[in-house]
Amino acid sequence: MRIVSIFVSILAMASLPGFADVVVDENCHGTQNVVVTLPPGSPMPCSFRNDPGPGGLPNVMTYEDIIPTAQQGDLLIIDPLTGLISDVVRFNGDGTLIFYSDNSDGSEDLADTGLPTSFYTNFLRLTETSLPGGGDGVVYHALPQMGMPGSDGNRDISITYVIQSDSAVPEPVAFFLVFGGLGVLAALRYRRSGPSLGDYLSNTSLSGVSRN
Repeated sequence: MRIVSIFVSILAMASLPGFADVVVDENCHGTQNVVVTLPPGSPMPCSFRNDPGPGGLPNVMTYEDIIPTAQQGDLLIIDPLTGLISDVVRFNGDGTLIFYSDNSDGSEDLADTGLPTSFYTNFLRLTETSLPGGGDGVVYHALPQMGMPGSDGNRDISITYVIQSDSAVPEPVAFFLVFGGLGVLAALRYRRSGPSLGDYLSNTSLSGVSRN
């Protein structure tokens, strides 16, 4: 019953003024659907920049004009088959979103530049899953009250990110309706820690949304 209540509450949040929705993939296809710094539905600028964050690599795929005041931090996306990090989505707090993808099995996508060598102490692990619009990825709700990566501390709203690790970017509305409760469930298990890359590459028992 509690999970159902959380799910209903999150669905209701979609109708609130200022609700933001950002959709990105590994090939510079990104849109935002509520006015932040761009008109709703506009493609987001994407280029290749040096990452100034911890363990950042040069010339990595970077979305621009996300949320200027986004909370710094990393999303560590876990491959459910291996339990290892397959992607890292980084917020440097400067209006950018950096998309890293593991390239140990080749470089097929623009984000396949390898992973950063270390992370922000503010991080969250999310397990990749199949998405209803096709492909794999995660749906993530960043809650400002908890200082979650990518949240907007200047506005008391939840920001929904649809992060797709393969194929074309889907319509975000369908993702919100199906996975609306996942962000809050992730938030309930959110806590701070400071890992190195080696800590997670050696961990093969990860499941669900957790931070150990």
